[in-house]
Amino acid sequence: MILPRKITDYDVHSRAVIGGKAVGLLTFIDFGLAGNIELQVPTTFVLDTVEIARLFALPGAWHGPASNQEFQVKSHRDDLAGGLSHPLQPCDTSSYQDQIEELWRNLRDLCPIAVRSSSPHEDGAYSFAGLHKSVLSITSAGELGVAITNVVRSGFMPAANAYKKSTGQIYGETRMMPVIIQPTIVPAFSGSLQKWGSEQNSKVVIEAVSGLSDRMMNGQVTPYSIVIAYSEADRPALTDIKIDSIYAVEHMPSFLIASLFEVGVELGKRVPHDFEIEWAIDEGNRFWILQYRALRSQKIS
Repeated sequence: MILPRKITDYDVHSRAVIGGKAVGLLTFIDFGLAGNIELQVPTTFVLDTVEIARLFALPGAWHGPASNQEFQVKSHRDDLAGGLSHPLQPCDTSSYQDQIEELWRNLRDLCPIAVRSSSPHEDGAYSFAGLHKSVLSITSAGELGVAITNVVRSGFMPAANAYKKSTGQIYGETRMMPVIIQPTIVPAFSGSLQKWGSEQNSKVVIEAVSGLSDRMMNGQVTPYSIVIAYSEADRPALTDIKIDSIYAVEHMPSFLIASLFEVGVELGKRVPHDFEIEWAIDEGNRFWILQYRALRSQKIS
């Protein structure tokens, strides 16, 4: 049986096993308040490198760019050279499908489900943004099986391989990257938030869209973009006055923008580097962290 495990079964030192996206979310488990905002992480399960390797070794599974039906642990060089020119589709799909059905029985209470990539080097020094796939709003075992396959396959598409090669990234001993499985958060608003700089010279960059942020990430819509430069000394006045009068976003209440700004500032006090989060605010104004990664420092102008 392929066993999904709760993200809390691991720790932040488990990147090689659960990947960067999962480690980033672990940072915010039981994080508590940022200002007056409670930060929440959706219920998250992980198919780690071991379980993914077992799953994709089964008859009926996609076996990667290997030239035979036996799952192979390949070298770094082979991994980079791999592609999808020889994906295998064996006729016997029972074993793979049986495991997917079992996964669905264990996870369907999360429905609609989201499956997201979590490679060991994702959300680290390099983001792999736009290269690794996420699939949302899954409502059946069949959709779950296709989603897991497509998410894992995305790590071996030519663009992903080229990016790995150009940045010198390797996956370690296993070829198959982990995935995380969560409920799909249905947001009123979603987007990204970046925090740059120090207490004396900082900025918070907020990008927001109505509904799901995937349209923004995929370039289908242009987000509202808000850049708030501040120092710790002038922050109270900025929060109380300027947010309402200057940073208005159509259909998005100003208090939510002010809350996002506070989250950026408060996290900046507790996280020792510049960072980016993907966030969602649901109809009940609950604040969800969907992704977190450190950013390389830049000069604040």
